[in-house]
Amino acid sequence: MLALTNPGDLIVDPYVGVGSAACAALVHKRRAAGSDLSAEYLKIAADRIEMVAKGVLPRRPLVKEVYVPGPNDKIAQRPAELGLFSGRRRIVLEGQLFA
Repeated sequence: MLALTNPGDLIVDPYVGVGSAACAALVHKRRAAGSDLSAEYLKIAADRIEMVAKGVLPRRPLVKEVYVPGPNDKIAQRPAELGLFSGRRRIVLEGQLFA
């Protein structure tokens, strides 16, 4: 967002969800517009946007590094219920396998 837009630009997010892009836009002096089918998510987005306006939305400072999980951290593990993954994406379309 910062690299591709200027202050005052309009950021449009057609799948706004809980409003992360909209909040980032407002924090960085951009305008924001978005839509979503989920009224529950739109309520959360509206609450978060209000928090931005009040200056109380918790956020990671730009100078702080993003956490990168190690290979043994639970978040980096593939859930057992998903089974093994060969490393190749496979697409099945009308009974035919495309690799």
